[in-house]
Amino acid sequence: VKTVASGSTSTLVVPAASAFPAGVHLRYRARAYDGTDYGPWSGYTTFVMNTGRQAAWGVQVSWP
Repeated sequence: VKTVASGSTSTLVVPAASAFPAGVHLRYRARAYDGTDYGPWSGYTTFVMNTGRQAAWGVQVSWP
């Protein structure tokens, strides 16, 4: 995303999880622009994409 007006929001579209190798660490950072100058870059934030299939879940109930 290149430019977002003050007070607005923006959306970043990330490719499907299958586009990333399992367990790879991804990172991003941001900085502000006030129309004149750019602010400093933020630190990196990292995350790991869960590329595996979610395990099925269930509930077990005991009744007298």
